[in-house]
This record gives sequence, structure tokens and C-alpha cells, in this order.
Amino acid sequence: MVDIPRCIISNEQIPKDVGVFRQVLNEYVSERDALRRKWSLEGNDKIQGELGGLYASTIPLRLDWFATFNAMYWTLVPDAETLLHIIRNLMKFKAMGQNATPLQVIKQDSYSYIFVPLTLEGMNIYRREAPSYELVPYEDPYNNFPKFSLPLHPYPAILHAHKAFERFGALRLSDAHLQMYNNIERIWALWGELEAYTPVPSASTASASSSVIRNEPESSVSRATSHENRKASRQARHSAPYSRPSGPDSFSVDDFVKELFGTANPRRPTTIDKSQGGQPLLPHPN
Repeated sequence: MVDIPRCIISNEQIPKDVGVFRQVLNEYVSERDALRRKWSLEGNDKIQGELGGLYASTIPLRLDWFATFNAMYWTLVPDAETLLHIIRNLMKFKAMGQNATPLQVIKQDSYSYIFVPLTLEGMNIYRREAPSYELVPYEDPYNNFPKFSLPLHPYPAILHAHKAFERFGALRLSDAHLQMYNNIERIWALWGELEAYTPVPSASTASASSSVIRNEPESSVSRATSHENRKASRQARHSAPYSRPSGPDSFSVDDFVKELFGTANPRRPTTIDKSQGGQPLLPHPN
């Protein structure tokens, strides 16, 4: 039996006609050539695969939370330990005069993320908490909102967070969020510096990754396992049971966003949506 995914914000299960796996990279099609250079993936058309597969570049979200994420009302930021880990490894590759792929910089089964609200002032977030899954309200400024662990690779999350912080404005950020932004800016700058560097030679990828990332030797068994995992991820792209449905009666994400905000490319919401528990999700802007 396949588990139904839960929205990372509301922690409600997402049936096919209500939820969507938000593909973070889809918003940055026009920038993919630049990303390939920054991430040492030039000549590789499958950025998603090089991040570890479908679920390493997606987030399970209910459609209303998908819309607010798309409008950059909030973002996800890897925790401080992960950001510093990335900075440290990028600096090591810079010292070696080499550029590295995302998985050469950091590779884990899951990563810890922090919910960062930007323009959600005045609203309560209702989240179903285990073990009873009763609705629990979280109030602005959401300091007690739980962290979550996701297979989402930090690179696309950093990409979204950087744009969201820039749009919001650094001067409006809290001290904690400003520190996050500073770390993300440092990573962004290192990506730009490493763009002109020589990619890590394929023959030394395993040794470079193990010495910089994990400090552990990579065995032939682990390489074979990694190959099988990538193969399974590619297959999952075509068979994932919670992809956007198709057919004449399917639910269109674009139609939902257009109905919710009056535009397929929202910037400020104009209506109120409600959660399954009947609680207001978005305040009506004045």
C-alpha cells in the first residue's frame, strides 16, 4: 500500500484532486542554462535527476499552500547546520580550483527545513499534529512552528528562498531571517565564483565527494546502490501515484490559482480560501 503524502504545512493527506507535488525548478526554466554552469551541470539536460530524482526537487503541498508558495508569501530554508555545511564544502572546492555538482557538495537521504513566513501577517495556520491529527493553530510570528525533514535537495530550496528574500526586502527581515539570508547570499556568491572553475573530474568524483562531504570512502556497493536509486527515481517520474491528474474531469492547478487570485501568476491574493477544517487560510488584504 502506498502512503498518501501529507502537505508539509497543514499536515493533511493530499488526495490527487486536492494536492500537488510542487516542482520547485519549474519556475526557473529561463535560468536553467545559468544554473547548469553554476552547479557544474553544463551539458546535462536533467537537472532534476542530478539532484537525486523527482522527490529531491519537489514539495508536497495542498493547493492553497502551493499558490502562496508560488506567490512567495513564504519560503523554506535549510537549517543553519545545512547552510554552513554547504558553504564549507563550496569553499573547499574553491580552494581546489574545482566546481562541484549539487550531490558532490551535499548528499543526504533527507534535510531539515525551517518554515519562513514573509507576508502571512495576521493569519493563523491550522496544522494537524500527530498522533491525534487534531487541528492545532499556530499564530504569527509562528516561532513554534515545527521543522520538517524532506528529501528536497537544498539547492532548489535555496534558489526559491533567495528570490523570496530579495522580493520581500532585507530591511524588513527579522534578525533570525536576516542571518538565513546572509548565508544564502554567501552560497549564491560562491555559486557565481565557482562557475568559471573546472568541474570535478569524473574519475575523482567519488573520492572528492567522500572526502569533502562525508569523510567516508565510497564502496562499489554504495555506487551500485546509488545507480539503482537514480534509476528508481527516473521510473517514479512516470509512475508516481500523486502526480497531477489528467483527463477531462481532472483538477487543473492553473485554473485553481487563477480562480483563487484572479491570475495564473499571482503576486498578491485577492480572496479568502478555507482549509478542510473550515478555518480561514488567507486574510483578505486591505
